[in-house]
Amino acid sequence: SRIQVDAFYLSCISLATVGYGDIYPTSQKGRLFTSIWLLYGTVIMAKAIGGALGYVLERRRREVTWKNFSTSLAQQSLGGFDEDGDGVVSRHEFLSKTLVKLKKVSAEDVRRIDELFEKLDKDKSGTLTEADLQMTEEESREAVEALQEEAT
Repeated sequence: SRIQVDAFYLSCISLATVGYGDIYPTSQKGRLFTSIWLLYGTVIMAKAIGGALGYVLERRRREVTWKNFSTSLAQQSLGGFDEDGDGVVSRHEFLSKTLVKLKKVSAEDVRRIDELFEKLDKDKSGTLTEADLQMTEEESREAVEALQEEAT
């Protein structure tokens, strides 16, 4: 009906902050409803636009970050990734250094994760097995508390 079309039109032009003024509420209740609707609607529209722009900007930032990283990677020697100085870059070294360079984690986070791995690897095999993870609740809590204390 014509009233529904006008209401939809009023909602669209008002929330888009165009507000031509050709259609407006005439009753007191209509004005009150429209006032509340516009307050909430404007916030919702702003969040929707902000979310869409945030997505586009984040995607662009990631593209630029990866482009810059790949350029710097091509210009870098193994030394920047070889943490233990053995002349070979392991998957772990490459992954941890890359995450730090891309600012996804801090070097401190990587160090703390490595320490946790060492504490969990009871047989010192360099891998975690079910046997390694069979610890008492007390040992588990102590390991987490130790890492939390280091963080503060």
